[in-house]
Amino acid sequence: MFGCQTSETGLFVTQLADGIMGMSAHDATLPKQMYNKGKLEHNLFTLCFRRELSVSKQGVSAGVMTLGGIDTRLDSSPMVYAKNVASTGWYTVFVKNIFVRSNGGQSARADDELEQVVMKIPVDISSMNGGKGVIVDSGTTDTYLHKDLAKSFGEVWYEVTKRSYSNTGIKLSRDELLRLPTVLIQLRVRELVLMFFSDLVQGLFQK
Repeated sequence: MFGCQTSETGLFVTQLADGIMGMSAHDATLPKQMYNKGKLEHNLFTLCFRRELSVSKQGVSAGVMTLGGIDTRLDSSPMVYAKNVASTGWYTVFVKNIFVRSNGGQSARADDELEQVVMKIPVDISSMNGGKGVIVDSGTTDTYLHKDLAKSFGEVWYEVTKRSYSNTGIKLSRDELLRLPTVLIQLRVRELVLMFFSDLVQGLFQK
């Protein structure tokens, strides 16, 4: 489904992103429409995100979207697949654990295991994954945790940073920004027959 935007309000005025491309397991999404029309060989898309420390209305390199396949040249570590627990609609994952790692880092992989301490946040699995579940939404610029985690998350955050967690804006130097804790979310994985993906990758680069 395509629409023409004629006005902007709210965050679309102030944030860098000024539009949304919603991605879900629905026939109306761009990848599925292209696949149904024979423009893509596989009903598949991948999003590779990167983090920029500065933003500009002229745009920044925020990642890569690949339609119809995967591009392993963008991987910094072996791919791990999360299980989609919903058959249609939003991509829904099952959260097993949440951790806060001290002293920053640009990846799930620790930069310095001697200086970076990982602390587990107590999680009620039933509450965390209840209701409509935990969704991966490509049109959302924030990560929202379940309200039941607020107290325990705040306690761990304070222990790691010596600052109370808040949504109020603060000024940080580049070094302070890089030292902010990393929130690690452990998801239920999908057990795949990886031969298909291996053949797919080889086929993409042989063409």
